[in-house]
Amino acid sequence: MTKNYNLEGRTVSFSKEVIFFSKAFKNKICICKKEAKETKYWFELIAETNPEQKEMCRKLWKEAHELTLIFSKIILTIDRASTFKN
Repeated sequence: MTKNYNLEGRTVSFSKEVIFFSKAFKNKICICKKEAKETKYWFELIAETNPEQKEMCRKLWKEAHELTLIFSKIILTIDRASTFKN
């Protein structure tokens, strides 16, 4: 009994899955970036209204800022990779 391997069909199917994953992944990273930016906003407001929490908010704001930069770099890398493919 011989198995019929449709390499072309399997390759197309795999490529579609990778493209879908890339788009979904980028979408999730964009959401993460947006949430990190919103978190920075809230830390600014909390620090303004609660001076005793200012130092803690500053540290947490820095963490959220670093995450924003990381997410931005991931998005940029994905965009560059998709530009090279086209």
